Amino acid sequence: MRNPVAHRAVRLISEAAANVPLLAYEGVEERERASGSGTFGTTERADGGT
Repeated sequence: MRNPVAHRAVRLISEAAANVPLLAYEGVEERERASGSGTFGTTERADGGT
């Protein structure tokens, strides 16, 4: 990268964004995280599609 200041700024922003907690909702209820996997369980779409 040619501009070290821009590279550092982008890196700081991306690292901060990666640390934002992710909340998943199904309707009005918050979904629980699948134990040990770091994911929110099934990847099935709410409209029944895949």
